[in-house]
Formats: sequence, C-alpha cells, structure tokens
Amino acid sequence: MRNRGIPDISLTEAEIKELRTIVKDLIKASEAGAVIVVEGPSDRDSLREIGIRGRIILASTKPDVDVVDSLQGKEEVIIMSDWDAEGGKIERRLNERFKSRGIVVNTEFRKRIFRIVGREVSSIESLTRYLDSVL
Repeated sequence: MRNRGIPDISLTEAEIKELRTIVKDLIKASEAGAVIVVEGPSDRDSLREIGIRGRIILASTKPDVDVVDSLQGKEEVIIMSDWDAEGGKIERRLNERFKSRGIVVNTEFRKRIFRIVGREVSSIESLTRYLDSVL
C-alpha cells in the first residue's frame, strides 16, 4: 500500500541500518548549519518530527529567486523535495539556480532515501510515518 494506512514494509536489515544512518547524518548536517529546502509546510513538519531542528525553507511560499537570494552565503543547502515528478522538477530547477549563484547544493540525502523507500513513500510528508514503522 503506498502512502495510505500502514505501509508495506519490505526492507532488509541493511536497508534499515542505512536509513538510520541517513537520518542521523541529515540531523547532523542541519545542526552544523545546512539549510534544508522542502516543498511545503507538511514536509517541514515531517522533518521536524524526525528530529531536524535547523533552518528549513519552504520552496512553495515564494519565488525561486527569493529562495535562492535568502540563502546567499550559506555553506550548504540540502534539497529535500518529494520523490514524484513535481518534486524532481523542483529539485532540478532549484539545483541549477543555487549553483548559478555559487551555493553548494546537496541532493544526496534525497537520492539516498529514495533508493531505499521509493517503493513505499513518494513524499517527504509521509516519510515520518514510514520511518516510525521501520525504525
């Protein structure tokens, strides 16, 4: 079942261990000052629930240029858009705009999580419930 009710959990022990590591690394990156960009408020809330306490910017609330301008001078920006077609477009578009301004962009967390949960989860907002069921 995808994103409704209880997910169909079919992860190996290695995948669960890797997922734990990714979440811990994401929390550490946020604590170290990396800014995370998500699509909307539900995505932000989901990341807060898994322990992200650092700055999270919503891409859906302002034009891309304003998002990029607000992060000028930051050492690292992590894009955590959904794993659907729209999320992919947002990731590519913001990635290009950040890089054109010399801002370091990290999309590895998004890619690493998707490699593990892509069969079960397509959005950041549903990630918390999924993680609660497997970790």
